[in-house]
Amino acid sequence: MIEPASLGNDRLTALDLWEILRLPVLMALAAIAVTWLVWYFTSASCLVELAETTGCNPSRIARYVNLEILNKAVTHAAIAGGGGGIWSYAVITRERKAREAAERQLAAERAAAAEERARAAAERAEERAQAAEERRQFLALIERLTERLDGGNGTVSS
Repeated sequence: MIEPASLGNDRLTALDLWEILRLPVLMALAAIAVTWLVWYFTSASCLVELAETTGCNPSRIARYVNLEILNKAVTHAAIAGGGGGIWSYAVITRERKAREAAERQLAAERAAAAEERARAAAERAEERAQAAEERRQFLALIERLTERLDGGNGTVSS
């Protein structure tokens, strides 16, 4: 019987990487989006008059992104991605342990089945040997009876 290759020893494929990284990446993207949305709807835009006194940036892009929000978004993404990575690692580790336990159980069941087949074959061989011995004894008995009959008459009747 052909046994499947062990999944734990294979090289990482793109699908494996996606499985491992999708949760941290999705959580990081969600953290970035939530951080930016909170900043965008709670911050005041910088007017040209205020820019001279406060030093803020009045450009159009500054209304959507600046160093402060970029820093917060990356920090929140790292925290969320790290949490997602830990969770993903825990889930994958738990699944791997369950798979390895199932593989060990399957190997034990196969070994037990092979042992049972060997035991059954040994029993059949023993039964055949016993039947052959009984057959030999029966033939010996028939031969002795035949000799007695031949010895008493001197002739063999058919």
